[in-house]
Parts: sequence; C-alpha cells; structure tokens
Amino acid sequence: MLYADDILIIAPSVSELQHLVNICELELQLYSRAGYAITNSKKSCCLSIGPRRNIECSNITTASGDIIPWVDTIRYLGIYITRSVKFKCSLSNTKNAFIDQLMLYVVKLEESHPRKLSCTSFPQNVSPSILLYGLEVCPLTKAKLHLLDFAVTRFLMKLFKTYSCTFTVCCRFFGFKLSSDLLERGFQNLCSNA
Repeated sequence: MLYADDILIIAPSVSELQHLVNICELELQLYSRAGYAITNSKKSCCLSIGPRRNIECSNITTASGDIIPWVDTIRYLGIYITRSVKFKCSLSNTKNAFIDQLMLYVVKLEESHPRKLSCTSFPQNVSPSILLYGLEVCPLTKAKLHLLDFAVTRFLMKLFKTYSCTFTVCCRFFGFKLSSDLLERGFQNLCSNA
C-alpha cells in the first residue's frame, strides 16, 4: 500500500480542484504496489481563500464517492491556515502550544533547581521551536510580529512577577531573543540560501 501524506493541492477554482484531486488519485493508484490507493476523506479537507471565500462551494468528491468537506481552518505541517481574502496563518494554536511548552519547562526547572530561575535559564531553542515553526513562509504583519513578542514577554513578566518595561531590555542583554528577532534572522537565512 502506498501512503502519500501531507499533500497540498492549490487550484484557482473548484472545478480545477476536483480535476487535480482526480489526477492525484489516479497517480496514487498507478504507483501503489497493490494497484489501488484510497483517499481518506476523513483526513482531507478543502479551504477557500480569496474574495469569494464565503460563497458556498460545490462538493469535492473522491473516486470512491466520499465528500471532502469545506472548512474554515486547516492544519498543514503544523501551521494553521484560515479562510480569508488573502493567504493567512492563525497564531492562536501556536501561542497556546508555546505557553504549554514553556510551562512544562518551568515546572521541570523548578523541580530540579528551585530558586534558580532567570532569563539565562531558558535555552534559546525552547521558545522558537514551537512559536516560530514554519512562520517564515507566512505573511506576517507588524501586528502579528508584535503578538508573538507579546506572548513571550507577557509569559516571562508573569513568571518573574514584574511588569517593568526594562524587563525586555534585560532579557535581550542576557541573550534571550524575542520572536520577531529570530523570525527576521530566519527569513534572511531563507532568502540568502535561495
């Protein structure tokens, strides 16, 4: 049996999408060892992006006759893409996963080293790993970048029980980089390697 996970099909219209789904199913059947492949409609979905995103679309069906549902948000390789006029990523799930990861790290740190919590206690790979995963390819406004930075600074301010504006400056002094700094550096590396 052949497994082809994480296929993203982009089409300019619903009829073209149906055509591309049919082609993909035929290709999967050609290359599968058993001579057949099944598209799992329960794990598949459609999302409309563009000025006509709110208009009800025709059903997309698989070769077996199953309907692939239209949804408001999809998760593709860990990034949540939402129905919108333009390509848009949602950061709410990402922020929640980031806070969960940091809370787990803090609990482990406090258990092993009570009273030794500081900005330098956090390795640099803790916050970016979940918060910034894949965002280099998403169009982010300054407001979205500020939202990412705010998630980090607000968490640290609550953790250290301070609400001083100088806290961010201190964190940067000790090498703790904010999300926007890391994302900008990652984007520059992506462009330089292209």
